[in-house]
Amino acid sequence: MQEALEQGLLSAEHAVGLELEQVPVMPLGHSSEDMALAAARGALAEAGQAPADLDLCLYAAGTESEKGWKIAPRIARLLGAKRAVAFSVRQMSNANAMAIQIALAHLLAEPRTTSALVVTGDGLGPDNPERWHGRTETVMGDGATALVLARRRGRLAIRSVASYGSPEQEADFPHLHPLRDSSYGQHPETVARPGLSELMSREKLTFLIRRRMRAAVSAALADAGLPADDPRLAWVLQPRFTSPGLQRLMSEATPPQCKAEHLRPVHATGHFAAGDVTLNLEHLTNRCPVQTGQYTLLLSFGAGFACTVLVVEVLTDSEVRQ
Repeated sequence: MQEALEQGLLSAEHAVGLELEQVPVMPLGHSSEDMALAAARGALAEAGQAPADLDLCLYAAGTESEKGWKIAPRIARLLGAKRAVAFSVRQMSNANAMAIQIALAHLLAEPRTTSALVVTGDGLGPDNPERWHGRTETVMGDGATALVLARRRGRLAIRSVASYGSPEQEADFPHLHPLRDSSYGQHPETVARPGLSELMSREKLTFLIRRRMRAAVSAALADAGLPADDPRLAWVLQPRFTSPGLQRLMSEATPPQCKAEHLRPVHATGHFAAGDVTLNLEHLTNRCPVQTGQYTLLLSFGAGFACTVLVVEVLTDSEVRQ
Protein backbone atom coordinates (compact mmCIF):
# COMPACT_ATOMS: atom_id res chain seq x y z
CA MET A 1 0.00 0.00 0.00
CA GLN A 2 2.74 2.44 0.96
CA GLU A 3 4.59 1.71 -2.28
CA ALA A 4 1.43 2.36 -4.30
CA LEU A 5 0.95 5.70 -2.52
CA GLU A 6 4.57 6.71 -3.15
CA GLN A 7 4.32 5.82 -6.83
CA GLY A 8 1.09 7.75 -7.26
CA LEU A 9 -0.87 4.62 -8.20
CA LEU A 10 -3.20 5.16 -5.25
CA SER A 11 -4.29 8.50 -3.83
CA ALA A 12 -4.33 9.16 -0.11
CA GLU A 13 -8.03 10.04 -0.39
CA HIS A 14 -8.83 6.69 -2.00
CA ALA A 15 -6.69 4.79 0.53
CA VAL A 16 -8.75 6.08 3.48
CA GLY A 17 -11.23 3.44 4.62
CA LEU A 18 -9.90 0.62 2.43
CA GLU A 19 -8.91 -1.47 5.48
CA LEU A 20 -5.88 -2.70 3.55
CA GLU A 21 -2.39 -3.31 4.89
CA GLN A 22 -0.93 -4.88 1.77
CA VAL A 23 -1.91 -6.32 -1.59
CA PRO A 24 -0.08 -9.22 -3.27
CA VAL A 25 1.29 -8.26 -6.69
CA MET A 26 2.50 -10.79 -9.25
CA PRO A 27 6.13 -10.02 -10.20
CA LEU A 28 7.23 -9.44 -13.77
CA GLY A 29 8.07 -12.69 -15.51
CA HIS A 30 5.40 -14.66 -13.67
CA SER A 31 1.93 -15.60 -14.92
CA SER A 32 -1.50 -16.52 -13.62
CA GLU A 33 -0.79 -20.02 -14.89
CA ASP A 34 2.33 -20.30 -12.70
CA MET A 35 0.38 -19.27 -9.61
CA ALA A 36 -2.55 -21.58 -10.45
CA LEU A 37 -0.29 -24.61 -10.88
CA ALA A 38 1.45 -23.95 -7.56
CA ALA A 39 -1.87 -23.59 -5.74
CA ALA A 40 -3.29 -26.71 -7.39
CA ARG A 41 -0.28 -28.85 -6.55
CA GLY A 42 -0.43 -27.71 -2.95
CA ALA A 43 -4.16 -28.48 -2.63
CA LEU A 44 -3.82 -31.92 -4.24
CA ALA A 45 -0.93 -32.81 -1.93
CA GLU A 46 -2.79 -31.62 1.17
CA ALA A 47 -5.90 -33.60 0.18
CA GLY A 48 -3.90 -36.72 -0.67
CA GLN A 49 -5.43 -36.67 -4.16
CA ALA A 50 -3.43 -38.19 -7.02
CA PRO A 51 -3.66 -35.93 -10.09
CA ALA A 52 -3.96 -38.95 -12.39
CA ASP A 53 -7.17 -39.96 -10.62
CA LEU A 54 -8.91 -36.58 -10.94
CA ASP A 55 -12.28 -36.77 -12.67
CA LEU A 56 -12.95 -33.05 -13.10
CA CYS A 57 -10.78 -29.93 -13.35
CA LEU A 58 -12.43 -26.51 -13.43
CA TYR A 59 -10.55 -23.26 -13.92
CA ALA A 60 -12.21 -20.02 -12.86
CA ALA A 61 -10.78 -16.59 -13.65
CA GLY A 62 -11.93 -13.01 -13.47
CA THR A 63 -9.22 -11.64 -15.75
CA GLU A 64 -8.76 -12.02 -19.50
CA SER A 65 -5.63 -13.77 -20.76
CA GLU A 66 -4.25 -14.76 -24.13
CA LYS A 67 -4.18 -18.46 -23.17
CA GLY A 68 -7.62 -18.37 -21.58
CA TRP A 69 -9.28 -20.36 -24.33
CA LYS A 70 -7.36 -23.55 -23.39
CA ILE A 71 -6.16 -22.85 -19.86
CA ALA A 72 -8.26 -25.52 -18.10
CA PRO A 73 -7.02 -28.55 -20.06
CA ARG A 74 -3.51 -27.09 -19.99
CA ILE A 75 -3.60 -26.87 -16.18
CA ALA A 76 -4.98 -30.42 -15.99
CA ARG A 77 -2.25 -31.77 -18.29
CA LEU A 78 0.59 -30.03 -16.47
CA LEU A 79 -0.70 -31.35 -13.15
CA GLY A 80 -0.62 -34.91 -14.46
CA ALA A 81 -4.34 -35.54 -14.85
CA LYS A 82 -5.10 -38.43 -17.21
CA ARG A 83 -8.85 -38.61 -17.63
CA ALA A 84 -10.17 -35.41 -16.06
CA VAL A 85 -12.82 -33.42 -17.90
CA ALA A 86 -11.37 -29.90 -17.89
CA PHE A 87 -13.11 -26.63 -18.69
CA SER A 88 -13.25 -22.99 -17.67
CA VAL A 89 -15.94 -21.02 -15.87
CA ARG A 90 -16.23 -17.34 -16.77
CA GLN A 91 -18.48 -15.36 -14.45
CA MET A 92 -16.19 -12.59 -13.24
CA SER A 93 -15.93 -12.47 -9.43
CA ASN A 94 -18.57 -15.19 -9.03
CA ALA A 95 -16.66 -17.71 -11.16
CA ASN A 96 -15.06 -19.46 -8.16
CA ALA A 97 -18.40 -20.11 -6.47
CA MET A 98 -20.09 -21.15 -9.72
CA ALA A 99 -17.26 -23.58 -10.50
CA ILE A 100 -17.75 -25.13 -7.05
CA GLN A 101 -21.48 -25.47 -7.70
CA ILE A 102 -20.87 -27.12 -11.09
CA ALA A 103 -18.35 -29.52 -9.52
CA LEU A 104 -20.85 -30.41 -6.79
CA ALA A 105 -23.50 -31.12 -9.42
CA HIS A 106 -21.14 -33.51 -11.20
CA LEU A 107 -20.26 -35.27 -7.95
CA LEU A 108 -23.94 -35.71 -7.09
CA ALA A 109 -25.24 -36.60 -10.54
CA GLU A 110 -22.53 -38.84 -12.00
CA PRO A 111 -21.57 -41.83 -9.83
CA ARG A 112 -18.24 -42.27 -11.65
CA THR A 113 -17.13 -38.76 -10.64
CA THR A 114 -15.50 -39.02 -7.22
CA SER A 115 -13.09 -36.06 -7.20
CA ALA A 116 -12.94 -32.54 -8.60
CA LEU A 117 -10.41 -29.73 -8.55
CA VAL A 118 -11.46 -26.08 -8.70
CA VAL A 119 -8.58 -23.71 -9.50
CA THR A 120 -8.52 -19.93 -9.79
CA GLY A 121 -5.73 -17.66 -10.98
CA ASP A 122 -5.68 -13.93 -11.63
CA GLY A 123 -2.62 -11.74 -12.01
CA LEU A 124 -2.79 -8.14 -13.15
CA GLY A 125 0.94 -7.61 -12.66
CA PRO A 126 2.74 -4.58 -11.25
CA ASP A 127 1.80 -2.02 -13.89
CA ASN A 128 -1.91 -2.53 -14.48
CA PRO A 129 -3.86 0.59 -13.38
CA GLU A 130 -7.06 -1.42 -12.96
CA ARG A 131 -5.69 -2.80 -9.68
CA TRP A 132 -6.16 0.46 -7.78
CA HIS A 133 -8.83 2.54 -9.45
CA GLY A 134 -10.29 0.64 -12.40
CA ARG A 135 -13.90 0.11 -13.39
CA THR A 136 -14.40 -2.46 -10.62
CA GLU A 137 -13.61 0.27 -8.05
CA THR A 138 -12.33 -2.34 -5.62
CA VAL A 139 -8.63 -2.97 -5.01
CA MET A 140 -7.43 -6.17 -6.69
CA GLY A 141 -4.85 -8.61 -5.35
CA ASP A 142 -2.94 -11.10 -7.51
CA GLY A 143 -3.00 -14.75 -6.60
CA ALA A 144 -4.37 -18.23 -7.14
CA THR A 145 -6.44 -20.68 -5.13
CA ALA A 146 -7.27 -24.36 -5.40
CA LEU A 147 -9.91 -26.53 -3.77
CA VAL A 148 -10.36 -30.31 -3.89
CA LEU A 149 -13.92 -31.60 -3.69
CA ALA A 150 -14.53 -35.30 -3.11
CA ARG A 151 -17.15 -37.76 -1.94
CA ARG A 152 -14.92 -38.82 0.95
CA ARG A 153 -15.05 -36.92 4.22
CA GLY A 154 -12.97 -33.83 4.89
CA ARG A 155 -12.84 -31.19 7.59
CA LEU A 156 -15.63 -29.18 5.94
CA ALA A 157 -18.84 -30.35 4.31
CA ILE A 158 -20.85 -28.25 1.84
CA ARG A 159 -24.46 -28.67 2.89
CA SER A 160 -26.14 -26.50 0.26
CA VAL A 161 -25.52 -24.02 -2.54
CA ALA A 162 -27.87 -21.59 -4.29
CA SER A 163 -27.38 -19.12 -7.15
CA TYR A 164 -29.41 -16.31 -8.66
CA GLY A 165 -28.72 -14.04 -11.60
CA SER A 166 -29.79 -10.75 -13.15
CA PRO A 167 -28.58 -10.88 -16.78
CA GLU A 168 -30.60 -7.84 -17.86
CA GLN A 169 -27.86 -5.67 -16.36
CA GLU A 170 -25.33 -6.86 -18.97
CA ALA A 171 -26.32 -3.95 -21.21
CA ASP A 172 -24.74 -1.49 -18.75
CA PHE A 173 -21.32 -3.13 -18.89
CA PRO A 174 -18.39 -2.39 -21.22
CA HIS A 175 -17.97 -4.30 -24.45
CA LEU A 176 -14.36 -5.21 -23.68
CA HIS A 177 -13.27 -7.17 -20.63
CA PRO A 178 -12.42 -4.66 -17.86
CA LEU A 179 -9.68 -6.83 -16.31
CA ARG A 180 -6.82 -8.02 -18.50
CA ASP A 181 -3.88 -9.80 -16.96
CA SER A 182 -0.26 -8.74 -17.42
CA SER A 183 0.23 -10.91 -20.52
CA TYR A 184 -2.67 -9.36 -22.40
CA GLY A 185 -2.47 -6.12 -24.39
CA GLN A 186 -4.45 -3.15 -23.21
CA HIS A 187 -7.27 -2.26 -25.57
CA PRO A 188 -8.87 1.21 -25.35
CA GLU A 189 -12.63 1.20 -25.39
CA THR A 190 -14.48 3.01 -28.10
CA VAL A 191 -17.69 3.27 -26.12
CA ALA A 192 -17.65 4.95 -22.74
CA ARG A 193 -19.45 3.03 -20.03
CA PRO A 194 -20.23 3.97 -16.43
CA GLY A 195 -18.03 2.85 -13.56
CA LEU A 196 -19.23 0.57 -10.80
CA SER A 197 -20.00 3.37 -8.33
CA GLU A 198 -22.24 5.06 -10.88
CA LEU A 199 -24.00 1.79 -11.62
CA MET A 200 -24.39 1.04 -7.92
CA SER A 201 -25.99 4.42 -7.36
CA ARG A 202 -28.86 3.49 -9.61
CA GLU A 203 -31.72 2.55 -7.36
CA LYS A 204 -33.05 -0.20 -9.61
CA LEU A 205 -29.72 -1.99 -9.80
CA THR A 206 -29.08 -1.77 -6.08
CA PHE A 207 -32.56 -3.15 -5.44
CA LEU A 208 -31.99 -6.06 -7.86
CA ILE A 209 -28.64 -7.06 -6.37
CA ARG A 210 -29.98 -6.92 -2.82
CA ARG A 211 -33.03 -8.98 -3.80
CA ARG A 212 -30.93 -11.63 -5.59
CA MET A 213 -28.48 -11.92 -2.70
CA ARG A 214 -31.25 -12.27 -0.14
CA ALA A 215 -33.00 -14.87 -2.30
CA ALA A 216 -29.80 -16.90 -2.59
CA VAL A 217 -29.21 -16.69 1.18
CA SER A 218 -32.78 -17.79 1.94
CA ALA A 219 -32.61 -20.67 -0.54
CA ALA A 220 -29.25 -21.92 0.71
CA LEU A 221 -30.38 -21.81 4.35
CA ALA A 222 -33.64 -23.59 3.51
CA ASP A 223 -31.87 -26.32 1.56
CA ALA A 224 -29.47 -26.85 4.48
CA GLY A 225 -32.38 -27.04 6.91
CA LEU A 226 -31.19 -24.03 8.87
CA PRO A 227 -33.45 -21.21 10.12
CA ALA A 228 -31.80 -17.81 9.89
CA ASP A 229 -31.66 -17.49 13.68
CA ASP A 230 -30.11 -20.93 14.25
CA PRO A 231 -27.34 -20.46 16.85
CA ARG A 232 -25.16 -22.96 14.97
CA LEU A 233 -24.87 -20.43 12.16
CA ALA A 234 -21.74 -18.69 13.43
CA TRP A 235 -20.11 -16.90 10.49
CA VAL A 236 -20.91 -15.04 7.30
CA LEU A 237 -17.87 -14.63 5.06
CA GLN A 238 -18.26 -11.82 2.54
CA PRO A 239 -16.42 -11.29 -0.75
CA ARG A 240 -13.24 -9.27 -0.31
CA PHE A 241 -14.56 -6.11 -1.93
CA THR A 242 -13.25 -2.68 -0.97
CA SER A 243 -16.03 -0.81 -2.79
CA PRO A 244 -18.25 0.77 -0.07
CA GLY A 245 -21.40 0.15 -2.10
CA LEU A 246 -20.73 -3.57 -2.49
CA GLN A 247 -19.68 -3.89 1.15
CA ARG A 248 -23.01 -2.42 2.19
CA LEU A 249 -25.00 -4.75 -0.06
CA MET A 250 -23.18 -7.84 1.25
CA SER A 251 -23.81 -6.77 4.85
CA GLU A 252 -27.52 -6.41 4.07
CA ALA A 253 -27.78 -9.86 2.46
CA THR A 254 -28.70 -11.80 5.59
CA PRO A 255 -32.07 -11.54 7.43
CA PRO A 256 -32.20 -9.34 10.54
CA GLN A 257 -32.72 -12.39 12.76
CA CYS A 258 -29.39 -13.85 11.64
CA LYS A 259 -26.89 -13.21 14.46
CA ALA A 260 -23.86 -14.74 12.73
CA GLU A 261 -20.72 -12.60 12.68
CA HIS A 262 -19.90 -11.02 9.31
CA LEU A 263 -16.26 -11.22 8.25
CA ARG A 264 -14.51 -9.64 5.28
CA PRO A 265 -10.83 -10.59 5.69
CA VAL A 266 -9.55 -8.21 3.04
CA HIS A 267 -6.66 -6.51 4.84
CA ALA A 268 -3.80 -8.60 3.41
CA THR A 269 -5.18 -9.60 0.02
CA GLY A 270 -7.58 -7.13 -1.54
CA HIS A 271 -10.18 -8.70 -3.83
CA PHE A 272 -8.89 -11.91 -5.44
CA ALA A 273 -11.05 -11.53 -8.57
CA ALA A 274 -12.46 -15.05 -9.03
CA GLY A 275 -10.78 -16.57 -5.96
CA ASP A 276 -12.48 -15.07 -2.91
CA VAL A 277 -14.62 -18.08 -1.95
CA THR A 278 -11.74 -20.58 -1.74
CA LEU A 279 -9.61 -17.96 -0.03
CA ASN A 280 -12.39 -17.44 2.52
CA LEU A 281 -12.68 -21.20 3.06
CA GLU A 282 -8.97 -21.22 3.90
CA HIS A 283 -9.52 -18.32 6.32
CA LEU A 284 -12.41 -20.18 7.95
CA THR A 285 -10.36 -23.35 8.39
CA ASN A 286 -7.10 -21.83 9.61
CA ARG A 287 -7.89 -18.43 11.12
CA CYS A 288 -11.40 -18.54 12.59
CA PRO A 289 -12.08 -20.06 16.03
CA VAL A 290 -14.53 -22.54 14.49
CA GLN A 291 -16.14 -25.30 16.49
CA THR A 292 -17.47 -28.62 15.28
CA GLY A 293 -21.12 -28.51 14.32
CA GLN A 294 -21.00 -24.81 13.40
CA TYR A 295 -22.20 -23.53 10.04
CA THR A 296 -20.89 -20.74 7.84
CA LEU A 297 -22.46 -18.79 4.99
CA LEU A 298 -20.10 -17.92 2.16
CA LEU A 299 -21.35 -15.10 -0.06
CA SER A 300 -20.21 -14.57 -3.63
CA PHE A 301 -21.14 -11.94 -6.18
CA GLY A 302 -19.92 -11.09 -9.65
CA ALA A 303 -20.55 -8.50 -12.31
CA GLY A 304 -23.05 -9.65 -14.83
CA PHE A 305 -24.81 -9.98 -12.31
CA ALA A 306 -24.81 -13.35 -10.55
CA CYS A 307 -24.53 -14.37 -6.93
CA THR A 308 -23.95 -17.67 -5.16
CA VAL A 309 -24.27 -18.64 -1.50
CA LEU A 310 -22.80 -21.76 0.10
CA VAL A 311 -23.58 -23.28 3.49
CA VAL A 312 -20.60 -25.11 4.99
CA GLU A 313 -20.51 -27.24 8.15
CA VAL A 314 -17.47 -27.96 10.33
CA LEU A 315 -17.38 -31.72 10.91
CA THR A 316 -16.41 -33.60 14.05
CA ASP A 317 -13.29 -35.80 14.08
CA SER A 318 -15.43 -38.94 13.96
CA GLU A 319 -17.32 -37.63 10.93
CA VAL A 320 -14.05 -36.81 9.17
CA ARG A 321 -12.83 -40.40 9.67
CA GLN A 322 -16.00 -41.93 8.17
